[in-house]
Amino acid sequence: MAGLGVNISMEVFHKIKYLLKHLVPDLVNDFKALTSEPTGSTIFWINGQAKSGTSLVEHIADIVGYVDALRSPLRSYYKCPGYKNGAICTELFKRLPEKRKSFLKTHAPYSETVDNIVALPNVNLVLINRRLEDTLISRFHHVRSDPNHWQFDSLRKDDLDKVELFKRSIFEINPYTGTSSINYFSRWSHSWLTSKFADSILWYEDYMKNPEEWITAVLKRINVSSERVKVIESILNEFRERPRTLKSALGTRRSIFGPLSGTFRLGLPNNYEDYFDEEVLEALEVIRKQYTVDRLKDCQND
Repeated sequence: MAGLGVNISMEVFHKIKYLLKHLVPDLVNDFKALTSEPTGSTIFWINGQAKSGTSLVEHIADIVGYVDALRSPLRSYYKCPGYKNGAICTELFKRLPEKRKSFLKTHAPYSETVDNIVALPNVNLVLINRRLEDTLISRFHHVRSDPNHWQFDSLRKDDLDKVELFKRSIFEINPYTGTSSINYFSRWSHSWLTSKFADSILWYEDYMKNPEEWITAVLKRINVSSERVKVIESILNEFRERPRTLKSALGTRRSIFGPLSGTFRLGLPNNYEDYFDEEVLEALEVIRKQYTVDRLKDCQND
């Protein structure tokens, strides 16, 4: 972004937007936390598969009075070694204030570090996942709307149809992680579904079936009253009604609606025939033989 002879990066621009929109509410939330009896945990850790509804839970955290630990000027957080590739560490959580409420979102796979973080007395973890097929389709649309993504240019080719572009999105090797998105997402799910946290995962499909019940489950995890569930869902529904076309880049949407507007993009469930050919179906069959990627009750019903 350039103006008046000053060049401002998009990241800095979004931080300024966040500051202008959230500083006063964040100050109010911190004041309430410091002057009232403690309720619930003070750190709301949202962790989930990318494109599985984590931004949705960010909205919930914001609505019920938690301050964004990774964006708010009222928080300074510790950058774990390798944080740009999604690494987490206990120090990140230990440096957050004990009496003021904070939330943060990560996409970390399960590891022993998770156990150390969850053992901290003021941390409550909410896990989110989504059906693999829908996650991959949602990611496809996300990449095509984000000019900063490493795959953006290769997925905007006019000489390829949607099926071929989708296959490129899931099979092309990420130069930063050394693996394809279909393998990365499958390994991520496998790490949690074979861990002791498997039964605590909240699935995005359940939100689509019964939003208020799902939101109630989220609030229960952080010991927050469910009295405002209808209000929360009304606010979330307003976000779903906002314009969300491929022509509207991610950065543009966030500049208009704020940094928490990254959710509710294109990529609806159960329209697989628009994206999957025999090659994709075979790859998914192979994946399911290698990894546990579906909710456990579905696996047991097969």
